[in-house]
Amino acid sequence: YEVRTTCFPEIVDTQDFNEIGYIVKGAERYYLQQLRADITLDKKFQAVKPYLPDKLEEFKEILSEYVQSVNIRGV
Repeated sequence: YEVRTTCFPEIVDTQDFNEIGYIVKGAERYYLQQLRADITLDKKFQAVKPYLPDKLEEFKEILSEYVQSVNIRGV
């Protein structure tokens, strides 16, 4: 299995990752995916700026308290 979250600034934030970590506690792998706003079915999301890499690293640190291996994709 693979657990992953697309890091969408208007939908998930730091608090969400604390809650997600609790839910997936004990998972072997977790992937944070960078938002690719250019590939979306809803054109209004194309204007959303993705999180900066430093913010994704912050999310990774949070999840690392709960999951064995956390990786970032798309950066």
